[in-house]
Amino acid sequence: MKNLISLLALIGLVVLGASSCNTIEDNNAPVIIMMSPLATKNPYISGMPIRLRLEARDDFELHEIVISVVREHDSKEVYLKYGHSHGSVFSLLVDTMFTTSVNSDFTFKAIVSDHEGEETVATETFHMHPM
Repeated sequence: MKNLISLLALIGLVVLGASSCNTIEDNNAPVIIMMSPLATKNPYISGMPIRLRLEARDDFELHEIVISVVREHDSKEVYLKYGHSHGSVFSLLVDTMFTTSVNSDFTFKAIVSDHEGEETVATETFHMHPM
């Protein structure tokens, strides 16, 4: 009988402890800050160095990150990076170069999701001239 009372008391404590546990829900989608390249009055020049720089943040935990650059005149994807993160901050800093034989817009795009399935998409379009 004593064992039964002890067992019931232990179960009661576990249930009480579990019900008082606070879980915080992540109701906010990730935030993306694109720092470069940015649309400017002066076009970028084909074959010259260009920096891809962005930061993604989430209140709790990021999950999937897809970053791409598409040359618009021929719809060619000239850069692609796929990432998986369990941190609250993801940073990208890549020095690269792109080429074009005609004046063309390029679209720098980031798609970031968190573990709650919330997704944010950010794009920046920049213009490039051939050399």
